[in-house]
Amino acid sequence: MVIQRIVFNKTAKIRAENEEIIVRFSNLCEILFDARNSYELWWVYLKEKGRKENFQVFLEYVAVFETMGYSSISNLIVNLYKLYDKQKSVYSILDLLKDIEKRNLLSKAEKKIVDKNLDFSLDVWAKVLKLRHNLFAHRNKDLTVKQIYDRAGVTPNNLRDMTKHTLELLNCIAPKLCESKRKFHRGVIKDFLRLLKKLKNG
Repeated sequence: MVIQRIVFNKTAKIRAENEEIIVRFSNLCEILFDARNSYELWWVYLKEKGRKENFQVFLEYVAVFETMGYSSISNLIVNLYKLYDKQKSVYSILDLLKDIEKRNLLSKAEKKIVDKNLDFSLDVWAKVLKLRHNLFAHRNKDLTVKQIYDRAGVTPNNLRDMTKHTLELLNCIAPKLCESKRKFHRGVIKDFLRLLKKLKNG
């Protein structure tokens, strides 16, 4: 019981000292999960199997599913951009890492894991930025949609992997804030597929 009390007091102290960071950490996790759910929905439209299996449903409710398809990719891009936004007026993962570094919370091994995932994510983020600035948050009048995608050079797998690497980065930090590690849940995509099946079967 004494040991448990000591551990609890230490945990409570860490959480109290880092309360503001913990709130911001949780907010970043929510943005990431929103992006991942959008990716899962968008992938149903994108993959050939999903289009074939649900073609008649998409056709019957074309206005609804066209809107949902565009909203999914738009939400995905905007949220991925938010995660590593470099503007001074926002709090992104880059700011979180600065706060973690100030408190010297990561070991050398943990820093390597964080840096590896950060490097990958920032490479993809540079491509996301082009889509966000030219198509989804603003519309470049001088470029076609195809030209914008060609210049961005991003693939669906890039976007999916960026969410995975970002989750791994955040999960490396989570225990240092006495937070539980996060994982992606497939509730949204499961519900969406159940909805499509019901509509298809009448």
